[in-house]
Amino acid sequence: MTTPGLAVVIPVRNAVPTLPGLLAALAPTIRRSDVEVCFVDDASTDDTPAWLRAQGFDPFVRPRRGGPAAARNEGVRLTTAPLILFCDADTEPPGDVASRVMAALLPADVVAVVGVYSVEPLNAGFWPRYKAIQAASYHQSTAVTEINWLWASMAGVKREAFDAVNGFDERFGGADLEDVELGRRLS
Repeated sequence: MTTPGLAVVIPVRNAVPTLPGLLAALAPTIRRSDVEVCFVDDASTDDTPAWLRAQGFDPFVRPRRGGPAAARNEGVRLTTAPLILFCDADTEPPGDVASRVMAALLPADVVAVVGVYSVEPLNAGFWPRYKAIQAASYHQSTAVTEINWLWASMAGVKREAFDAVNGFDERFGGADLEDVELGRRLS
């Protein structure tokens, strides 16, 4: 058995509509023996945990809603790999995301990376589309190589650095820029 090199941590809440797209996109990553996948259900009121179990996963189910920061921290605690990839349930990462994140985190001076998952988000509506287009436009139009923020919808981080700053600040109870704040502390 190969020791996991990368943990994929995915917080979910009422995510059944977007999970098929995520799992299809993650299929090459999930099949790798050096990758562990951890779904943390943040007290869904739909059938998200049962749906994940039917797909062969064993999601950790939080009894009370704590928000994405708490769910992501729980996922990190439940995994062992030295590198962590955070994805949101409404993302479709590229098939080679594991290799790309692991390679990007190899240099000693890199503690985290951020990426764009799609210009077309799986969630409908103005705000998800706006955020996706904004992120894609920013990354395509700049040559920035050093940033001091993260978007946890698609971000990799070294566990050692994550632990050193005590992970996500769980005082952020919703999707409240807890990922941007973590990026500031990591930088």
